[in-house]
Amino acid sequence: MRRKLYLDESLSTKALYYAFNTGFECIQRYMKEWIKKLLLSRKREAKIHAVKEIQRIFRGYQGRLYFKAEHHRQRCLQAAQVIQRIYRGRIGRKRFARIFQAKTSAASKLQNIYRSRQARKLFEISKAVAALKAKEQYDRSLLGRLEARRNPMDELYRRAKLPREKEILTQLKEKYEAHRTLEERAVRKLKRECATVWANADEIISNQYKVRRKLYGVTENVYATHRELEQRKKLHLSLEKEVAELKSHVRAFKRAMREAVENKRMLEGSEVFDLLKEQGLYLEPESNNQRD
Repeated sequence: MRRKLYLDESLSTKALYYAFNTGFECIQRYMKEWIKKLLLSRKREAKIHAVKEIQRIFRGYQGRLYFKAEHHRQRCLQAAQVIQRIYRGRIGRKRFARIFQAKTSAASKLQNIYRSRQARKLFEISKAVAALKAKEQYDRSLLGRLEARRNPMDELYRRAKLPREKEILTQLKEKYEAHRTLEERAVRKLKRECATVWANADEIISNQYKVRRKLYGVTENVYATHRELEQRKKLHLSLEKEVAELKSHVRAFKRAMREAVENKRMLEGSEVFDLLKEQGLYLEPESNNQRD
């Protein structure tokens, strides 16, 4: 009887020991699985954070590159406008100097021609007057009187001719004064007409330059606006395509993850990265040289 009781106690002790060991092993297994899942989830979160950080750095680098290119384009456009303004101002000043020189030379030529003509006429008249005075002095001189006594017919002819010459000289002087007055009026009229023509020419040239500058400015603004609009359209289309491709890749990645969950299988980190690479969602980190 005692032996039977001892055997029963030993069996119950062994059963309790085996049950305790079994429970402890089960708890250890569950704890190990839980710790493993926790570590995997932390690794996955760290990798996702690293991927986001890499994408953030890459997008910032792309944004800085785009900003630098746009800034360089704006600087080039401003420099081109400054160069064009300087060049047009230089061309305008040269044209104005050429027109002013042409006006000055034309006025100088007109003045020289008019003054030389007037000087020639005055010289001819003064020469004729001097010849008449010399002849009168000669006639009044003793030699003239002697010659008159020797040749009475010449004296009579001279006395008859002298009033006629005076009358002709008077008429010539009146005609010269009238002609001079007419020429002065014609010259003044010509000067007024030339001044009016040059003023109209200057006004027409200035208006033409203003219209050209306005037209060029409007054309340049329209061209720049059209070009920027085309660039924005192209950029918008490319971004829409990239977003559509990214959405399709994300859907495929979610589908693969859903299939893995339905199959009750935990994906390793390498498998997750392989899926990201297959769908084009994982960007390879750039080296420091390339990033610089």
